[in-house]
Amino acid sequence: MADPVQLSVIEAQKENIIALPGGRSARALAQSILAAEDTETQNLEHAAAREAFENELKTADEQDDPLDPFLRYVRWIQETYTTGGGRLLEKTLYRATHKFEDSAEFKNDARYLKLWMTWIQQFSDAPRESFAFLARKGIGAGLALYYEEFAGFLESQGRRAQAEEIYEMGIQKNARPVERLRRKYDEFVARLAANPPDANEPSSPAVPIVRAALGERRMETEARDPQAPVQGFGAEGQAPPQKKKNKMMIFSDAPGSSAPALPEQSDRDGGWDSIATLADRKKENVDAPRPWAGEILKQEGAPAPKKGKLQIFRDPVS
Repeated sequence: MADPVQLSVIEAQKENIIALPGGRSARALAQSILAAEDTETQNLEHAAAREAFENELKTADEQDDPLDPFLRYVRWIQETYTTGGGRLLEKTLYRATHKFEDSAEFKNDARYLKLWMTWIQQFSDAPRESFAFLARKGIGAGLALYYEEFAGFLESQGRRAQAEEIYEMGIQKNARPVERLRRKYDEFVARLAANPPDANEPSSPAVPIVRAALGERRMETEARDPQAPVQGFGAEGQAPPQKKKNKMMIFSDAPGSSAPALPEQSDRDGGWDSIATLADRKKENVDAPRPWAGEILKQEGAPAPKKGKLQIFRDPVS
């Protein structure tokens, strides 16, 4: 018979423990807290476990279920690091979600969608844009979880009209399990009846409509009868030549860059090819590193240097 769990250990550290949606194992949690007292041993064990997972991820594509190693790695991080896993969890979630974003096999896999939901809830600084990105990729389109989480976020932001639109969209697509989605929608309608939405609430489409890039137009050429007369105002009835306009050049990061690039809108249906953090998307606004030699730092409260008076020109006295 296993020894009873020392709940007093968990009680003393409960303020530092981040709750998980699926709950935590009390025994594993107590062992993790006790092991943290021996820092050196803990660091060695964690380093060995991380190395084993990283080696397994290198051959994930050769496994029958390539998503499974990522799921177990994320779960290990969440259970091992009671404070959430920090940068390691963010990095692993990002790798897992973006590795399979174009895989038709996992688009409607509930396990894969839950990884996305964890990343959006804990690390995304633009949740609405992240949900819109999933819609563009078709990730979770057949799962009720996507519509429940998206509608829940919109409702928390005071966008109840848009939340209702998302619920209705999921029910129309018969997202599974549709019974649970209908129940969630009925609960939402009851809250809406008790607290009607304000007329000033946003009523635009919940999923933004992606427009074509500026300066680009798709024109369909029409077949012209070679014997038909040419109409125009040029010499001999010929139309004046039209100046050919160059297409607008769209910025794209250099090949091999880790940051997302702006896609060529004419080749795709528009939108971002990848969703990243706000810091990555605003990298153009960050000053590039430069040497500190010769730099002058302004001191707070220091008096401004006095400027000489403006000299007024005068004609010489005759």
